[in-house]
Amino acid sequence: MKIKEVAAKWSTNETLLQSYRSIFISSQSFLLAVGVLSFDRSNWLLIILAEISVFMIWYIWFPVVKTRHRFVDYHKYALELSEEEQSKLCEVKKYVEDKEERKQANIILKLCNGQWRLTRKKVDILIPCFFICIWVCLLILKIIEHGCPDIVLLIGLIAAQGFLFLFCWLLCRDRRKTARHD
Repeated sequence: MKIKEVAAKWSTNETLLQSYRSIFISSQSFLLAVGVLSFDRSNWLLIILAEISVFMIWYIWFPVVKTRHRFVDYHKYALELSEEEQSKLCEVKKYVEDKEERKQANIILKLCNGQWRLTRKKVDILIPCFFICIWVCLLILKIIEHGCPDIVLLIGLIAAQGFLFLFCWLLCRDRRKTARHD
């Protein structure tokens, strides 16, 4: 591939990734606002909105962003390669879909296993997890408001939220490693 072509593909995919992030954050903010407004009006609406929101995060946000960031990385780091090195790379579709092909290409691209750099972890993992935590808090408040006959459920929800925060912290802490081999 020619440098101009790779640069154009990188730019296009980076723009798409930013657009997807904006769409997801806007849609989650909208759902959360409607959920807060419906808090005192309808238990069912709050539960349905929470389910839709969490479903969108796990089954739309995470997979779409993960796939698009693979496209971005492929083209971004291919820019640093000579045409000869680029010719050794697999096709971008294989890079995105096939773990073994991606593993081989990452060696050529000089990427280590984790492509989730700290900024990506914060934007693409922490923000959606915070939305989930806010929904869990709203549901806990709703349970408390109606008197929780099953204290175990309440403790379970609080523990689940604590584990989610711990998971996010462990995932996103800066280990002083870069995503590239030196």
